[in-house]
Amino acid sequence: MKEQSVTPEEVKQLRSMLGLTQRDLARLIHVDGVRISQWEQGHVRPSGPHMEALIALREAVMGSTGRQLAHAQSKLANVLKAAVTGAAILGGLWIVLKLLSGSKEK
Repeated sequence: MKEQSVTPEEVKQLRSMLGLTQRDLARLIHVDGVRISQWEQGHVRPSGPHMEALIALREAVMGSTGRQLAHAQSKLANVLKAAVTGAAILGGLWIVLKLLSGSKEK
């Protein structure tokens, strides 16, 4: 079985497609903002739950339409603005993943 991972370029592309800053993505997956920069530059590789979150994001985003991505960007912006706790942000991330992948299940 091939190991699933994301490349530094994919991390940056995902973040850009979702309209997120490095800090926003860091908040979503519970890491320091510096870590996102390190991942994007290839200095450090994500692992464990952080890699799993990035893989889930990649799978959800890559087959999405522009309209779905715009909707996801809006939802993520609202989640990041309103959420005070890490649990609330993580819950918002999974809502967006479900939203992006929902149309693919039909």
